[in-house]
Amino acid sequence: MVKDFIIINGNQIDAQKATLLLETNIPEWEKAIYSFLIEWWNSKNFVSVKTSGSTGTPKIIKVAKNRMKASAQMTGEYFGFEENQSVLLCLPANFIAGKMMLVRALTCRLKIDAIEPKLQLSVPNKNYYFAAMTPPQIEGSFKSVSKIEKILLGGAPVSKTLESQLNSLNPLFFVSYGMTETLSHVAVRNIQEDEPNTYLGLSNVSFTHHKENQLVIHAPNLLEEPLPTTDCVELISKNKFRWLGRADFVINSGGLKISPEEIEGQISSIVKNPFFVHGKEDSKWGMVPILIIESTPFDPRELLEEIQMHTSKNKAPKEVYFLDKFVLTQNGKLNRLATFKSLKL
Repeated sequence: MVKDFIIINGNQIDAQKATLLLETNIPEWEKAIYSFLIEWWNSKNFVSVKTSGSTGTPKIIKVAKNRMKASAQMTGEYFGFEENQSVLLCLPANFIAGKMMLVRALTCRLKIDAIEPKLQLSVPNKNYYFAAMTPPQIEGSFKSVSKIEKILLGGAPVSKTLESQLNSLNPLFFVSYGMTETLSHVAVRNIQEDEPNTYLGLSNVSFTHHKENQLVIHAPNLLEEPLPTTDCVELISKNKFRWLGRADFVINSGGLKISPEEIEGQISSIVKNPFFVHGKEDSKWGMVPILIIESTPFDPRELLEEIQMHTSKNKAPKEVYFLDKFVLTQNGKLNRLATFKSLKL
């Protein structure tokens, strides 16, 4: 049975205490935690969750509490949660990833410490069994995560360079696959053990195809019906797949279909600044791949030559564009389309 209180930073918090804390002068990130808890403990059987907006306009969806509990139990089963383990919340509680950390603590009877969700985390000097982070957070916090046993990464791609760095650290690192609609992750990849981009579904989750090898998620505990996605995959088995890229972003260049994410993975060790690959209209080929870098402009000729040594010539970016700042969603993800449009080509 789920308890009607939670241990946060060593303090027992119930609905009354959360309400009182909201009336005090606390930071917005803390208010998001207590606002969610109050909503969780009310008489309604659902909570309202905001989607990230990384692939479209952000929207509010209603999520059944019993499905969130089921997701927490599935995560607990995969990672081996036990009562009274200490876990760390360092993601904003106004989005699904942060909310689900709280639901896991409530459902699996974990003790949770909450810290400000920023890029350079101020992690307490104590042992934690589990934490969920974004790749930019782990990049800014290498020195402070050594006492966390297991870390789940999500919300953004993990580059090859970052993966090689993570293999030298103490925690076990995992990469999640999921979205707001699936209540955080439905599949996980163990960085130290699994092949790149290969994900294993959680218990009672299976996968099929639709259209051109686009993934369909079957998760009866989490979804009312199968969820078709625009993620192109190679199915390895009914509960395991290799992620190839987003169909939304595929570049059709003279009949050759180019996955930007595939190219990004191949050149991630070359381009030092934040970057992504996007399609640009072309009179001859229909579309051509271009490279967009968050940087002050520089002569890209040497970079383009090096890129061609790491990917096939007909798929390599043909031009390089520079922006001072990329457009991000409210929870810090890259908004590819909005960033590309800001080039005003």
